[in-house]
Amino acid sequence: MKRWTKTGAAAIILILCAACGTNGNEAGGSVSEAPSGNVSNAQTQTEAPPTETPEPKPEYPSEFAIGDTLLYPGKFEIKMVSTEFATKVSPSNPGDFHTYYEVKDAGKVYVHNVFEVKNLGGRSVSADEILDVDVLYDGTYEYSGFFTIEEDGGSDFTYTNITSIDPLTSGKLHYLSEVPLEVKESGKPLEFTLKVNGKSATASANGTGSGATLVMDDEQALEERTEWKAYTPLQAGTAVTIDGYAEIGILKAELTTKVVPPKASGYYSYYEVKDQGKIYAHVAFSFKNLAPIGKDASEAMSPSLIYDDKYEYGAFSAVEDGGGSDFTYSNITRIDPLATENIHYMFEIPAEAKASGKPIVVTLQLEGNSYYYELPSA
Repeated sequence: MKRWTKTGAAAIILILCAACGTNGNEAGGSVSEAPSGNVSNAQTQTEAPPTETPEPKPEYPSEFAIGDTLLYPGKFEIKMVSTEFATKVSPSNPGDFHTYYEVKDAGKVYVHNVFEVKNLGGRSVSADEILDVDVLYDGTYEYSGFFTIEEDGGSDFTYTNITSIDPLTSGKLHYLSEVPLEVKESGKPLEFTLKVNGKSATASANGTGSGATLVMDDEQALEERTEWKAYTPLQAGTAVTIDGYAEIGILKAELTTKVVPPKASGYYSYYEVKDQGKIYAHVAFSFKNLAPIGKDASEAMSPSLIYDDKYEYGAFSAVEDGGGSDFTYSNITRIDPLATENIHYMFEIPAEAKASGKPIVVTLQLEGNSYYYELPSA
């Protein structure tokens, strides 16, 4: 009985050793025991986030017709009014003395295109930086040309590179391209491609549109111009002194179409708006020079005007002469130390501003000081 017990114990020990040997091989091998549950692999895979579909870019017209208005929001509104063949081109309402363009070569003719351009931006833009035009004849032959722009209500032409179009105002541009007479007489197709703000659109010389408005570019928000609200206000009739520079005061401020000297008599100069869509914001300042040296009246101050907290305008100036009976040029008037001159600034702004009820503000920057004066509007 005792002997059987030892034999049985030895058998049990052998079985346990065999079991331990098996577990040891599994621990040292490369196979890992999978956890319980629904996961079938030792390493789980991370799902990729869903890919966002980009919004499609808007497609803008590549063609237009004469008479259509091309809208570049926040930039320009452009209308090709007409096209013609001509040997002589004059302004719309030629004055007694005016500039005109005439072809000198009997074998050539002008392709004459007229554009109305309105500046929708917040600042003035040079008339020669708005658009380019390519003229294509018979699908093969390209011609260039040049722009000119009307002034003084269409009574004359002037150069586009010295003319700016102010915010919310329009200019009439004429594009002249000199081509062989054959282009006129052949009846073959003639096309015009306008390039504006990086966008191109083409029109046929023979097509006329219905006057549709075509959106040609993305919306562009205008910069808010409210910095003047933190400036020092000026009051009419109250002088302000800037030590070592000047003593200034507002004599008069108005919205008008005509500016005359305060004591006009005999023969005198005056300023009158030529364009019915515009008006003068007229502000007259007294300027006493407190500097130890004289200064030109044209350099005394450089005011700006901000309309509707978005649109900025510059001014031209004139100085009272003959005790206020006449005007003279500010660039030929010297203000000596401790002397006083009355300087009139005229800002040409849209006529709509007068009845808009929106702020019309003149701002001044003098020797690090900032001032503003708000003109009344209906």
